[in-house]
Amino acid sequence: MDTTATHTWLHNPTTGGVWQCPNAAVDDYLALGWERSEAPSPPNPAIAERLAWRRQQAAAAQAEPDPVSQPAAQRGKTEE
Repeated sequence: MDTTATHTWLHNPTTGGVWQCPNAAVDDYLALGWERSEAPSPPNPAIAERLAWRRQQAAAAQAEPDPVSQPAAQRGKTEE
């Protein structure tokens, strides 16, 4: 659906947010500091895959116990 006749792309310079604002509300958002902008470029699938991989790696790292955080008396000690 083409919304170029009914909506305008706006960008918030403080937060970096971008959205399609209904034309009736554009002046209100401009008064709040938003700026007119071009439509954002489509997301790069390679970047999305890389970010997903990094989230998986971070989750796996949190799941593994950190040997440095164990008390010195328990490091390397086996259950008897």
